[in-house]
Amino acid sequence: MNIRYFTIFCLSFVILSLQIILCLFLDVIAYLPFFAISFAFLGLTLEGIFIYIRQGDARFDEKYGMTTWARQLMIGGMHIIISMVILLCYNRFALAVISQASLLQNQIFSAYFKLHIFSCSILAGCLFSISFFQFGLIMCALYREHPEQSPRLYLFDLCGAACGCIFAVIVLSVLQVGSVLIVLSLAAFVLAWFLNRRLSGGAHVIRALTPVLLAVAAAVLLFMNIKFGIFEIKLPSDIRGGGRSIVRNFGPDGISIHGRH
Repeated sequence: MNIRYFTIFCLSFVILSLQIILCLFLDVIAYLPFFAISFAFLGLTLEGIFIYIRQGDARFDEKYGMTTWARQLMIGGMHIIISMVILLCYNRFALAVISQASLLQNQIFSAYFKLHIFSCSILAGCLFSISFFQFGLIMCALYREHPEQSPRLYLFDLCGAACGCIFAVIVLSVLQVGSVLIVLSLAAFVLAWFLNRRLSGGAHVIRALTPVLLAVAAAVLLFMNIKFGIFEIKLPSDIRGGGRSIVRNFGPDGISIHGRH
C-alpha cells in the first residue's frame, strides 16, 4: 500500500476513534458529549487555516533528521495523555468542592455544578483540540501536496473513519475509557515510528528511538491503568449516594458500560 494512503487511513482511524471515546469521556466529566465533535472540528479547522497560510509542513525536517509528520504524531499522542491527566486532576478537585457544596442549599450546589461543567468544557476543548490539530496537519498536508490523488486519499480517509468508529464501539466493551485513550496515543507513537523508519532514512539513533520510547512509556501506562485504574474517573461516595440525576452517568467505581466498572 502507498505510504500516503496508509498514513491517511491510520490518521482518520485515530481521529474518529478519539471523537467517539471523547463523547463518553465528556459525558461523564462535563455531561455534554456532543462537545467532542465541536472540539474535533475546531482543531481540524485551525490546521486547515495553518496549512493554507504556512507552506512546507509536509516536507522533511532535515535539521532534526525526522519528518515533520512523525514529530506532529508524537506531539498529538503525548497531548492525548497529558489532556486526560489534566482533566482528571481538575475533575477530582472540582468534585471535592462540589461534595462540600452538596451539603449547602440546592441553589448553591447548582451554581457550583454549572460552573464546573462550563470550566471543564472549556478546558477540555482547549486541550483535546491540540491533538486534533496535530493529526489534522498531516492529513491536510497530504491533500495539499498530492491534489491529483485526492479521490483515493479521500477513499482511504473514509475507510479509516469507518474502521475507527467500529473499533471504538468494540474496544469500549473490553477496556475502560482511560485505557482506550492511552491505546490511541500508543497508535500515534507506533505510526510515528513507522513513518520515521520509512521516510527519514538515517536519522540519529536517539531521535529515531524517540517514538519507540514514547510507545513503551504508553504501554506501561496502559498496563498500570488496566491493573489499578489510575486514569479512570471515580465519583466520591457522598455525591454518588445522593441520588442526584446530574450524576446518573457515573458508575460506582468509574466510567463503565454494560455493567463494567
